[in-house]
Parts: sequence; structure tokens; C-alpha cells
Amino acid sequence: MYFYVQQIDIDKATRHHDVILDVATMDDHIRFASVLGGQAQPDGTTAQASMLRFTYTPSGYDGLKEGSWYDIDPDVFASTQYQLVNSDDAGASFLRANLVGAPRQSSFAQFLIKPRVAKVTTSTLDLVVEPNPVGDIELTVVDCGHGNWNEIKTANDRVIYDVGASRRFTKAQVRALVAARGILGETRPISVVISHWDVDHYHALLEFDPAEFAKLRVVFTPSQVPDTQTYRRVSNLLTNHGVTLAAQQPASRPNGSRAIVLQQHWNRGIFTMFRATPGRSRNQTGIVLGVRGRREVALLTGDHHYDKVLAAMCNIPTYQGCPCILVAPHHGGLAGSPSAANWLASFSVMTTPVSCGVNPHGHPIADVVNELTAMQQGATLWRTDINGTWTRSF
Repeated sequence: MYFYVQQIDIDKATRHHDVILDVATMDDHIRFASVLGGQAQPDGTTAQASMLRFTYTPSGYDGLKEGSWYDIDPDVFASTQYQLVNSDDAGASFLRANLVGAPRQSSFAQFLIKPRVAKVTTSTLDLVVEPNPVGDIELTVVDCGHGNWNEIKTANDRVIYDVGASRRFTKAQVRALVAARGILGETRPISVVISHWDVDHYHALLEFDPAEFAKLRVVFTPSQVPDTQTYRRVSNLLTNHGVTLAAQQPASRPNGSRAIVLQQHWNRGIFTMFRATPGRSRNQTGIVLGVRGRREVALLTGDHHYDKVLAAMCNIPTYQGCPCILVAPHHGGLAGSPSAANWLASFSVMTTPVSCGVNPHGHPIADVVNELTAMQQGATLWRTDINGTWTRSF
């Protein structure tokens, strides 16, 4: 049976790995539950959570790898107990069951298979209806727990870059987050960009109601979407509500190099979309969005690495020497090595808000905080876990 490793949280003291798996289809999930003597209780709809969570201690380096696919005999988990997640439990929007107990295997390397990638159609739709808006532009870094949700608002358009929420949020918390964004009352066209297919970057989309889906014109995503039941669930939700899901193909490798780099994908007025070259890293092979405001440049980065983002920006002449708002990558966690000196050599002034919340990783980590503070020439960082939602006209 095919399983996709969505997330692994590691307890460094005990070496326990808390793993979240997705399945290829809901039928697979139901069969898997049956093997374990559990009941998946399908409700006959496509809007079902499908992921599974369990904890184990891997054997050496042969444990499960985040973002990889495995073909595992369900009997490997026969020693675990299948327990349905309650609707008011953390993660219930995407998580269907916990597996209590340890699997029979602590080494999974022999089950590793090639990535299974969904076929997402491309689209000729542009990101916005008016690429050269009149007046100020507003950037919001939404307090969504340990996830990512950024917004750009102009007189004519609203762009949501990542529509994430903490994996610790209950369905009610995610629903409250979506409702608080005022999408129902929006009169402007709304476009969504998902930086990469990681649940804390699209989690909230699972709790949109039909009237909110009706406000969306398009959802852009990198083309390398894992072919999971959760992908099918999102795709069905969008299709059923008339929203286009549009794949953005990887950038071409320069000179045959296999290194992952960001390149300009297209430019429309003040908006520039950057796309990564192909690679196995989920965090580094997505979409970055740059927006040239009247006074500053804003960079929406997802989980991309600092050095790759900076290298791409150095190829945009109109960005050089400008004040810059850098929404810190990866919630202030490890995303390469940020260098204040290098960034300040390209941008005159830096502002670096951090989207973060309660998490097991220690984000934002001290070394990154120090470097981001240096980018701001000693000014205290804005952290959404401490200061809440951040908004600025630029």
C-alpha cells in the first residue's frame, strides 16, 4: 500500500519520530483500517480527512523520510491500534486516525519508491486582473499559528500567498481563522498561491465554506504535488466550486546544473513570480512572490532558503537598493544560513516579520533571530506568536 510521508517531528532527547502519513486513496485508508481491526467510517463524500499519525524510533538512517513515498505492507502496522480522531482534536481537518503503539519495523528504506506526482493542469490565468494598481499596496502577515498565510491587497486585487494554519489547530480554530479574514465580504477578485504542498501552507483551505470558495478565481501551485488523497480532496473542493487549480511548471535548469535555484517565472507590472528548478526538496522547489510597492519591495518566501531567494532577487534590477520587507522563510527555522551583511548589500533597509506559533522545533531559532535582527539593524522582530497579525502599506 502506498503511503506519503507528510511530516516528521523529531524529539531530539528520545529520538522518537512523530510521523504523519497520507494515503494514495480513501479506499486504501479504509482497507488499511480494516487490517488493523478499525473502522474508518467513510461518510460517502470526497471531503474526508485521510492522514494517519504514529510514533516510532527509527533504526539508524533507515527511517521514514519527509516528503517521500513508500510501498509498505499494512501488516507492518498490525501491532498498532487504529483510533479515529475526534472532530475537536488538533489537526482533525486533515488527520483521520492515530496509530497507537509501535510498528513492527524500525527500518523503512526497503519500502522507498519513486515519487507519485499528481497531474495538475496548467492555466493561462494571470495572477491578478490589474498588475499596475493605483495607490498603496497592503501586505498582511496573518497570525495563523505555526503556519503561513500572507496577503497582498491592492485597489483591484487580493492575493493570498499560502492559506495555512498550524497543524495543532482544531477544525473550529481553523474555521475561526478563515472567517476572521473577511473573505465573504470581499468584492475584489481573490487569487491564491500555495508556495509548496506542505499542510501548514494550505491547511485553512480545507475549512473554507462554499460561499468563500465562490470568492476565489484561481489557486496556483507548484506542479510537483504528491498524488495523495488530500490532494484529491483539495482538487475536488476547488472543482466542485468552480475554482481553477493551476500548476506552475519548474524553471529550466541553467546550463544543465542540478542545483536548485529560483528563477523569474513571469512578471506582470508590480508582481513577479519566481519558480524553482526541479529537485527533491519540497521546501526549496516551490513558488516565491515578489511585489514592488511604491516605497518598498515585499518578498513572500514560504520555506525557501535565504541564499536562493537573495540570488534570485539580485537578478531584478528594479529591486536593487530598495527598502525590503522579507517575510522570514520557514517560520524562523533553518532555511539555509541568513546573512545580514549580504542582504543589506542589496537592500537599503530590511524589515523581517516572522510567521510562527507553538511548535516542537524551537522556531524561530536563536541564530536566525539574531541574524534577522541584524538585518533590521537591531530593531526587535515582529513575531506573530507574540505580536499577532502584522500589516503594512508599502
